[in-house]
Amino acid sequence: MQEFPHISKAEWLAKVEKDLKGKPLDSLNWEVEGETFSPFWHGEDAVENKQAIASAREWKIGVSIPFSSYAESNQLALKALMGGANFLRFDYPGSIGSKEKEELLTGILVDIIDYELFDLKEGGKRVYSRSDVREYLKVQAETPWGNPRIWLTITDDYFNSIAFLRAVRLCLQQINHEHGLPTDCEIGVIIKATDDNPDYQKIKNTSQAMAAIIGGADILIIEPSSGEDDSRFERRVARNVQNILREEAYLHRVADPAAGSYYLEALTDTYARKIWAEFQQLVST
Repeated sequence: MQEFPHISKAEWLAKVEKDLKGKPLDSLNWEVEGETFSPFWHGEDAVENKQAIASAREWKIGVSIPFSSYAESNQLALKALMGGANFLRFDYPGSIGSKEKEELLTGILVDIIDYELFDLKEGGKRVYSRSDVREYLKVQAETPWGNPRIWLTITDDYFNSIAFLRAVRLCLQQINHEHGLPTDCEIGVIIKATDDNPDYQKIKNTSQAMAAIIGGADILIIEPSSGEDDSRFERRVARNVQNILREEAYLHRVADPAAGSYYLEALTDTYARKIWAEFQQLVST
């Protein structure tokens, strides 16, 4: 089989400049996080990461169970499991006693189904956005544990969200490495319903879900398009976005699909360096 001849970056740039007919390539540049990126990338621009960013994409299809009675929450959880979910996050404004926990988990095979009792009032357990993830890293550095779990939100900026998630994993791996701990870390992503139009929100959910999976999310939760006051149908649609991406798009069969994309690798490196620099400032204060 005959391979295509190797073409250097300089040769490609000469061709691009010719096609632009005198318009400079720099005029097509854009900025992300204060750094300039070019629309043209070549193998010579590859960023070499010393640590693996993601392994197999067997992410957990998660659902958040809103606060209600224990019996109602239990029924919502059982229906979600029947619909393909394999991770349950019970959102409660306070702690839960052993008796209530037993009622909540009735009929759920907790030896094979992962779950979390998420205390919404506990300050140390909250969902982090891009702007405050540095604070979480500071807490992780001061009180490190073997396999941290962090809950993140992402925006509808597709490529930036992918790079952001990959960068967070690199930073968490680095913290644990410096403490001599396992570098595994679990990243959960929550896609929040932010649009008033539920139909448009469904489209955004799909795009953001793909970004989360490609970025390396270990757990993914998609809020129903109608928000917290959701219907059974809306919860089913939100859950089925993930079922389709797994069973029809086979995204779980690709390990780190962003690897080798020169732009995404460079953008990941940019986010990682900036997050790490701001994190170092937090630690030193």
